[in-house]
Amino acid sequence: MAETYEYLNDCETYEKILKDLLKLSDESKDKNIFSITLSKLIDFYIATGNLHEVENIFDQYKELVINMNKNKNFYTILKFLYSYLEQEKISEAKCLIKNIIYEGDTLWGKNSLFY
Repeated sequence: MAETYEYLNDCETYEKILKDLLKLSDESKDKNIFSITLSKLIDFYIATGNLHEVENIFDQYKELVINMNKNKNFYTILKFLYSYLEQEKISEAKCLIKNIIYEGDTLWGKNSLFY
């Protein structure tokens, strides 16, 4: 249903549905729906330039985000990102992130609002 509002360019309703679904998936402990919805909501905020909302969502669901499934490769990537950020190489960190998202996340692929 949220995709219908996205297609119709009804940003307010699209955001509300995603936020409601995020809350419901958290309450029902559905980690899969939570992850998919969170990804779409972040994608929406990036596309609309509401980056402060990404931080608000993180603050609200910090524990769940930190405890999302990870593998050893995830930690290696974080080490690269940390290194770039420590050197204040923001553009390199952004490029790495975009490349990883573009290649690996089916939600943020070639048809994403993010690109």
